Amino acid sequence: MLFTVRRNPASVWLIWLIALWAAGCDRGATKRNEGEPASPASQAAAKDGGATTPKETVNTTSSRENPKDQETWDVFYLGDARIGYAVTRRGPARGAGLIQIESSIQMKILRYGEKTETSITYSTIETPDGDLRQATGAAELGGVTMKFQGEVENGALQTTTTAGGNTARGAIPWTADCRGFFAIEESLRRRPMQPGERRKLRMLMPVFNQMADVELVAADLEDTQLLAGAQKLLRIESTTTLPDQQKNVDTIWTDLQGRMLKSLNAAMNQTIFRTTRENALQEQSGEMLDIGQLTLVKTPKPIENPHGKQQLRYRVRLDSGDPKQAFVSDDSQQVTPIDANTADIVVRAVRPDNPPPGKATSGAPPGDDDRQPNSYIQSDDPRIVKLADAAAGDEKDPWRTALALERFVNEKITRKNFSQTFATAADVAETLSGDCTEHAVLLAALARARGIPSRVAVGLVYVPGEQAFGFHMWTEVYIDDRWIGLDGTLGQGGLGAGHLKLSTANLKEGTAMSSFLPVAQVLGRLKIEEVAEK
Repeated sequence: MLFTVRRNPASVWLIWLIALWAAGCDRGATKRNEGEPASPASQAAAKDGGATTPKETVNTTSSRENPKDQETWDVFYLGDARIGYAVTRRGPARGAGLIQIESSIQMKILRYGEKTETSITYSTIETPDGDLRQATGAAELGGVTMKFQGEVENGALQTTTTAGGNTARGAIPWTADCRGFFAIEESLRRRPMQPGERRKLRMLMPVFNQMADVELVAADLEDTQLLAGAQKLLRIESTTTLPDQQKNVDTIWTDLQGRMLKSLNAAMNQTIFRTTRENALQEQSGEMLDIGQLTLVKTPKPIENPHGKQQLRYRVRLDSGDPKQAFVSDDSQQVTPIDANTADIVVRAVRPDNPPPGKATSGAPPGDDDRQPNSYIQSDDPRIVKLADAAAGDEKDPWRTALALERFVNEKITRKNFSQTFATAADVAETLSGDCTEHAVLLAALARARGIPSRVAVGLVYVPGEQAFGFHMWTEVYIDDRWIGLDGTLGQGGLGAGHLKLSTANLKEGTAMSSFLPVAQVLGRLKIEEVAEK
């Protein structure tokens, strides 16, 4: 029996944020595969197995009755390229009157010719009315496994997160209005929305493992292109707001029974279609999508030696967005608006011996979360401590120590592995392989192991061989009352003027994945050029 649970789009497009970072990492991107499909996603999918929108059985049982086993399948497209599928199952759970819902996502892409496979599974045990009892999740990101488990006890979701062999525990306050991973799907299943209706939910976000506020706004019925043709469906705008106020907007289309048959994340250019099991499991035909050059931001002319310069000015234009909101203003870069979509960004090379003019503006000084180990930056791991001591020896000066650690990371990570997406510092210490994310987290862990507060920065770096900026991650350390950038990928003794910063994060549990969200605000909508200093 096919079933009525819908996919939650936000958990899917996040994976592709994680996969973007290699674009700026220590080598130019390879050329994009020739012969990319030019047809719309729906036409490409139809050729790739003749998919049709399946006839599904509506669950008409009372919400207080145990449901029968149910199952749906979806396929994912990034632009015109098919990239993966998901299956979601809903059925009775162990325990009187409880249900279990589980979703499994499988995706494949290329990064510079190297295959990256991603697997994510998450599930809940809850009452038919949506009261959560237990939530679990596991993500396999290019060979790195991360696990999450939570149980509702005494007014809190007691959580356990495991990554890189390290386990961290926490608690999320849990009130009567809180719901699990499938809050949107279950809300629509119990009570389909009507045109003009607004609905608010509070839910646990898959992969993020944070609470989020969701607002659903139903528009009207409209002709909607599916895999097998058009169907009149209800258009719903879904806005998800995380605790740090970062937002994501999806458009979903449901039938009158509330079944989600299509969803679109415009920022990531990702579309999800309901399909059959047979089509979902078909091997992807044609050449696999290589996202290397797809994410590069080309500049009109080459920028000469930006990483060796003390200061540069860039003109940034963001289609349908405000660069002042998208980019950080601090000691290393100042954002000055030109108009609603344009800004000048002055980037400075900041070091202890080259402080910025005026008072430090790096924001809040470091807190415990910038000093302490967590499940991504395991600065207390014996392997990390050993590497930090090998790199810095008896050096006591914080800046000279930081430079030694940066040089060590650049020299020791010799295997540039683009099939790995987001390893933890402990994993990198073991394998000494990876791309820019691996360089960044290892350097952050080594710094903390030597008593230097650290965090990672997310943004773009200039890639000279491509005449373009690529999405990138690097490290910042707190020395002499300001945050100073280091880049283990480049290993140049600090940063020049070739990095543009979108956000920073200490990668503490619950914030690690949301650190990638700012990319969604600029991806595919950004133009950058160097301009003469005023």
